[in-house]
Amino acid sequence: MWLGISGSRQKPIEPMRTQRLLRRLLWVAFLWSGAAGGYAQTLVNNGAHLTLAPGILVVVNGDFLQTSGTTTVGTTATLKVSGNVTISSGQLQLQGDASMTVTGNMDIGPSATVDRAASGMLEVHGTLNNQGTVTNHGTVEVGPP
Repeated sequence: MWLGISGSRQKPIEPMRTQRLLRRLLWVAFLWSGAAGGYAQTLVNNGAHLTLAPGILVVVNGDFLQTSGTTTVGTTATLKVSGNVTISSGQLQLQGDASMTVTGNMDIGPSATVDRAASGMLEVHGTLNNQGTVTNHGTVEVGPP
């Protein structure tokens, strides 16, 4: 790689020096972004159709809030939430043998539907407060593991 001004003598940049500089910049960006600080995440669905593809693992280090829309966890997919889950409205569909683990509480609002289809697992380590509709064809476990 060459660095210089047109018409002047150009000096080469050492590849190893460039790589070290890029690594340092990435490390600073990583620390600046707060990723190393342990900030909580929140997954919010405000009306979209959120689909977790079959076989995927999604971990939310924080809360999951759905105010409307549909969240579909595909067959063999896993959704792990290390906080609370609130489904105010809309649908949460756990298809096939998909699994979902909530380490906090789960609240299902009056206009919300949770469909635990087929042989999968819904595990809530805290309390499950249901004011809506829950359809279960698999396993739902509530309480500490």
